Amino acid sequence: VTPVALEGFKTPLLNKYPGAAAAYSLRRLKSWDDGKRVVEVRRSSDSTTQGFTASQITNGDLVAFCGAGDGFVSTWYDQSGNANDAVQATTTAQPKIVDAGALVVGGLDFDGVDDFLEVASVTLTQRYYSFSVSLTDLPSSSQGIWSIGDNTSSTVESSSLYRGDDGFSINSGATLTSAPSNTYSAATTYLKSSDYNSASSEVFVNGVSVAAGSAGAVNPSGKLFIGSFFVPAQLPLNGRISEIIIYDSNQSANRAGIEANINDHYSIY
Repeated sequence: VTPVALEGFKTPLLNKYPGAAAAYSLRRLKSWDDGKRVVEVRRSSDSTTQGFTASQITNGDLVAFCGAGDGFVSTWYDQSGNANDAVQATTTAQPKIVDAGALVVGGLDFDGVDDFLEVASVTLTQRYYSFSVSLTDLPSSSQGIWSIGDNTSSTVESSSLYRGDDGFSINSGATLTSAPSNTYSAATTYLKSSDYNSASSEVFVNGVSVAAGSAGAVNPSGKLFIGSFFVPAQLPLNGRISEIIIYDSNQSANRAGIEANINDHYSIY
């Protein structure tokens, strides 16, 4: 018997495809991290905070902690091993995970007004990749899934977003969008895989290529924002995020395998 524990008889994603720069999920992404917290949650009744593992979310412990009230995420822990934890100290800007005593379906719920989580510093070098599971409740509205910004010049150096043209979009110095040929719908969960590769960048949705071309040649460095295009509350997401995994490397050879692992868990398509 191998020492690698299996989750649902499947090898956890980061065991099979290691090397992520940052990884956020409510499921366990590494077999040896079963006892580690994936989120810290603040309950609305008295603002007490507590960390929860993936199994404590699914077994009801998180909902029991929140009672009949709401629960908000103050920290989304990075499972990559790089300590790029995403935090939000301002209570009014924390995404919701428990709503009136019930676990939110579809991940962390961002309110589209001012909710976001922030990582102190992330640096990526092209060619890099990202994978996300998310949905938006608003069509025809530009909303950030994640972005990296240079705090000195207040510019966005990299992003993955739902664009106002209804396209699945990425930007690392230039905008690449799938519209008008391929567009998103409200309240629909998508697995979006993004290859940031200068003039040869590409966006895949549910395993299918939807856009190819230039996304710019910037090597981003700065704060990582989850649920917003930039702060304060610029193009915030009105929707939910279940998972974001970012690799500071070319994952084209592994893309289909990573997508299969994600889809096996979430049954998106």
